[in-house]
Amino acid sequence: RFFQQTLTTFNFKILVNSVIEIIGLKAQGKNLPITLYIAPEIPQYIKADENKLQQILVNLLDNAIKFTDEGEIFLRIIQKNQNLMVEDDGAESHLSPWLYFEVEDTGMGIPPEIQDKVLEPFVRGTTGRGTGLGLSIANKLVELMGGRIEILSPVNQAQGTLVRFYFPLILPEPHETPQIEEIKQIIGLASGQPTYRLLVVEEQSDQRQLLTTLLTDVGFQVQEISSGKEVLEIWFDWRPHLILINTQMLLIDTYESLKQIKQLTHTHGTIIIGLRDYQVESPETEHLTAVCDEILPKPCDLDLLFHKIANYLKVDYQYEIVKSPAQVQNILRTSLQASSLQVMSPEWIREVYQASSEGHSQELYRLIEKIPQENSSLILSMTELVNHFNFRQIRKLSSNNH
Repeated sequence: RFFQQTLTTFNFKILVNSVIEIIGLKAQGKNLPITLYIAPEIPQYIKADENKLQQILVNLLDNAIKFTDEGEIFLRIIQKNQNLMVEDDGAESHLSPWLYFEVEDTGMGIPPEIQDKVLEPFVRGTTGRGTGLGLSIANKLVELMGGRIEILSPVNQAQGTLVRFYFPLILPEPHETPQIEEIKQIIGLASGQPTYRLLVVEEQSDQRQLLTTLLTDVGFQVQEISSGKEVLEIWFDWRPHLILINTQMLLIDTYESLKQIKQLTHTHGTIIIGLRDYQVESPETEHLTAVCDEILPKPCDLDLLFHKIANYLKVDYQYEIVKSPAQVQNILRTSLQASSLQVMSPEWIREVYQASSEGHSQELYRLIEKIPQENSSLILSMTELVNHFNFRQIRKLSSNNH
């Protein structure tokens, strides 16, 4: 079944962004930014094997990160029209749209002696570092989707690798794409809820403030601390229902300290959720599972985090259903550029950068209200980003202007 193709209609850009979020956890652990470019002409909905396309992208990006120690990773997606011959008589040709993907890294490159065999599983060069199954599986999946995969290495100055793959673009029929997208957005706690106390333990100030702001905006009572040594003292004084803690801070303490926290919190029903930079198997994993009720990757997916909090504390949320035409959503996701912010003052842009760095959604909404009504596309685009807590993209846009 793994090598059988199942065609479905899906939101292409949501798939790509979800892959970036997943693989970005590992890239962040090595301080490798991932730069994504999706050409404006790429349709929002396509018809393909969604699971296999996701697997291809995850494998290629994972491989790029694995063999890159410094620099950055690029993912570029464009559409090309190829002139294809009709096989029946060989005389006719027609233009057909294809999707082209390029995954480029600034890593060590692929040794010359294995480049001809790099798409075979577990190939190793003289350095002793191999390609594993990632490229091999990606190659088989691309072929299954009617496409090809190409590899160029080195890319620049004897380093870097570029993996390009492409396959025919199938556009769904109009009736196969949703005309209205519904977004279920948490706007607060449901009425009649008790007071929930949450403790955020994070040494990085920007991440600590972001979590605190998001949780407070929903309606939780939140305290934040930057040192794991303060956890027990706060716990005795305040009795938090749930603790969110950076697992690296937990691992600094001894195993006996971890057991003590576990015993105390279990006695009084406090839930501990560990936030880990990247979930890889390591000797410390055993210690983490001994003290944490749950371990989530960071930066944490907000929907997942709120879902886990609800499950453990039996929280009920109040939701707002936001309906927006799919075509408008497509425009919003592709039209906003750094230059779009230049209609506003440098001071406004600096404030946007500061608010997005702190994850301050209410401040961003206040700043959006200052945008003149004639710039309606900018208002809609910025609101869309804030609604989805896409502070990273807002910070990136504003950083290019301040």
